[in-house]
Amino acid sequence: MQTYSIIPNQNALTQMAEHIWAIASASDARPLVILPTAGPNHSLRLALENARPSNTLLLPEVHSLADWLALAPDGLRLPQPQSNTERVLQTYA
Repeated sequence: MQTYSIIPNQNALTQMAEHIWAIASASDARPLVILPTAGPNHSLRLALENARPSNTLLLPEVHSLADWLALAPDGLRLPQPQSNTERVLQTYA
């Protein structure tokens, strides 16, 4: 996992796409991009298509966090929600 600082301006998606393509070409692998919301998915896909260095590289997978978790339901094992009684017993026991 890599983190980059991108200034939120009109070139942000282009900068993000260039960073993603740099990672893809350096690793010779298809990156998986997880965004916090589904809003910018389509715009980022368009920016990736426009910034594509060559047609030999596969487009990265772009998912929102909710979509990605739905694709892999067993990948993240969250504890079951506790009842009020269980919370009280855990706190005071």
